Amino acid sequence: MKIARLKLSLIVALAGLGALSDGLSQEFTFSNLKLFGDPDLTTGTNPIGCLALGKDGRLYGTAGGTQSNETVFAVNSDGSGLTVIHRLGVAPGDTGYYANGLMAASDGVLYGTTRYGGSQNDGTVFKVNGDGSGYEILWNFQGIHASDGQNPRGCLIEGTDGALYGTTYFGGAHVVGSVFRINKDGSGYSIIKSMQTHVPGGVSPTGLIQASDGALYGVAYNGGSGLGGTIFKLNLDGSGFAEIWSFKQNSTNGYWPESTLLEGSDGSLYGSTTMGGALSIYGSGTIFKINKDGTGFTVLYSFLNSIDDANDHRLAEGKDGALYGTRATGGAFGQGGVFRLNKDGTGFTSLHDFSGTNGDGALPFAGLTAGTAGEFYGSTIVGGKNGAGPGSGTGYGTLFALRPGTLAPGLSINSDGHAHVTFVGQSGKSYSIQAAAVLPATAWATLGSATATASGQIQFDDGDATNHPARFYRTLQQ
Repeated sequence: MKIARLKLSLIVALAGLGALSDGLSQEFTFSNLKLFGDPDLTTGTNPIGCLALGKDGRLYGTAGGTQSNETVFAVNSDGSGLTVIHRLGVAPGDTGYYANGLMAASDGVLYGTTRYGGSQNDGTVFKVNGDGSGYEILWNFQGIHASDGQNPRGCLIEGTDGALYGTTYFGGAHVVGSVFRINKDGSGYSIIKSMQTHVPGGVSPTGLIQASDGALYGVAYNGGSGLGGTIFKLNLDGSGFAEIWSFKQNSTNGYWPESTLLEGSDGSLYGSTTMGGALSIYGSGTIFKINKDGTGFTVLYSFLNSIDDANDHRLAEGKDGALYGTRATGGAFGQGGVFRLNKDGTGFTSLHDFSGTNGDGALPFAGLTAGTAGEFYGSTIVGGKNGAGPGSGTGYGTLFALRPGTLAPGLSINSDGHAHVTFVGQSGKSYSIQAAAVLPATAWATLGSATATASGQIQFDDGDATNHPARFYRTLQQ
């Protein structure tokens, strides 16, 4: 509950008298930070993989192109100062390519993986400092040549033990993927779990998190008892492996999960599938919630068709407690977009639909990276410079930002003398607007009702305000 005061022409917002139970909603401003290929191609093209926010406030990532011009880049958070700090596949012995993005570790060093390249062309783990110095390949995956992992996917994470953990899409003892561990100096490499088709297991894991209980959680794209992929957990030493959820193909729960899980501030796990949902076999994926013990699985949102497509997206949590994510395809122009969703599944809102035209990006495959002030950063693999419109698949890609502006309760006087009252609520929910002449109030009069907008704003005009020497307002969720 929020209360605001109007007395004659004096307007005062009293923020200390109660608080909204729904949390603080936010509105966002979308902006392009950088168009790749502008003015030339020396910085790489088509950015791919996770963006990392360094301790210095700069963004670090990887750009694709051909094997000979893939880059590791740094850029300021306002889009200025784009710098190539390393070129993959150019120096002798540096043969890794198709990077999955970067992770900034507690030691300030950047760590990443490449899907291909290395001594057996099965991928690598590498590190590099933010200024480009200290580049080193920490591990060459051996794949089927040595029952090692093959073709890593997803971004690395740093465990509470200081080691790095990641997944490979193929390889391992059963050739269907693995979970691996490696120290930051390249020592101590080991496969802590070889995935398997049979239960419990899953095929082709695509990313990990370490949750607040200390365990690792991940998703496998396929396999499991339902053949539609799994959610699994295991300890840092590889013990305690458990399949906590198995997706069934063609299910309304969704199937084929591909994006890294998110542990919400409420302790629940949130994630997405690329197929299934309300339309079953014809669905385009779901957003789901599940407890860490495997109970409470709930579909929060079903993507219904190619215009509302999920595909591959990674979720992040905003400072307002809502879920934010990207859809790699779909949206108003079929080129993907950025969305917001409340944790109870309400209030799905498209924050930006990519068009691929007029400098706008297209196909945001990498998901969102949260900043320190409530903002989000991301990339599109095509569009931007030389983008040729929806469906063209052309252009060199972009970096973008969504920056929040916090909504606040307030009062203003319209030209007709009406009091314009603004409150903050939860997107899509209805609220009654009430008024009283004094505080503390023995009775509140209901003036009407209003529904919160997509950004959470509640607006109401009180035409009777000037007939009262003092007027106090509050909202109550209906």
